[in-house]
Order: sequence, then C-alpha cells, then structure tokens
Amino acid sequence: MSYNWADRRKHERVYFLPTDDVTGSISLLDRQESITVPVLNMSLGGLYFTIKRSNSLSFKANNTIVLNEIKTAGTFDLTANIMLEVRRVQNHNVFEFVGYGCEFVEMNEQTANKLARFLKWELAKVVVDQTRVVFDQR
Repeated sequence: MSYNWADRRKHERVYFLPTDDVTGSISLLDRQESITVPVLNMSLGGLYFTIKRSNSLSFKANNTIVLNEIKTAGTFDLTANIMLEVRRVQNHNVFEFVGYGCEFVEMNEQTANKLARFLKWELAKVVVDQTRVVFDQR
C-alpha cells in the first residue's frame, strides 16, 4: 500500500520558485532579533522555509516562533505577528540549508482572509501557467 501525503493535507499548498522572491521575517517568541528567510511553500495551514546552516538562529520541533512579515516580489506584503509552531525540521549535514515546516497556530481573521486571497491568487497563476504549457505544445 502506498501512502499519499497529499491526503493528509487540509489545505492546498502553493510552491514558490526562487524567482518569486517570497520571503518571511521570522523571530523567536521571546527575542527581538529576526531574520529574513525564503519561503518555499505555503498554505492556509502553514509554511516551509529554509535557513542557512551557518546562521546563529535555529529552531527545534515544537518551538513557537513569530512570522512578523511576508513579502513578495509582486504587490503582496503582509505585516502581522502570526504565531507558528515548528512541526518538522529537515537537517541533513550534506545540505547547506536547514528546512522548517511550520503550522499557523494563531492568526486573526483579517490576516487569515488576506493570506487566503494571496494564496488563491497564486493558485490561479499556476492554473494559467499550466494552461499556457498545454496550448504551447499544440
């Protein structure tokens, strides 16, 4: 029997390319120091980002952290203190970066609605791009 991870997902995930330049400002709950990290994917349930292994700021599973801001190369910017809980840490010595899968644990309704609109827009762009590929192949 094969296991399909997508079946466990409550929310559809949006994947970002480096050229999308989606970043987040992250900090520990009890510290002022924050760092800007590349966001590789996001859904209404959480996000995944990476930090260079040499960075002094690192997190452990179950740490509560704060997403202070999300920015894109486009017109979307969101400034909010969204509480995240680190659910998964991908730390393999062969890679230069450590990956963190986080769940949104506290977000107000206005922020959730703005994030939902952004993700819906990003998903619509994917559909348009896929449609272009189909027509370009004809």
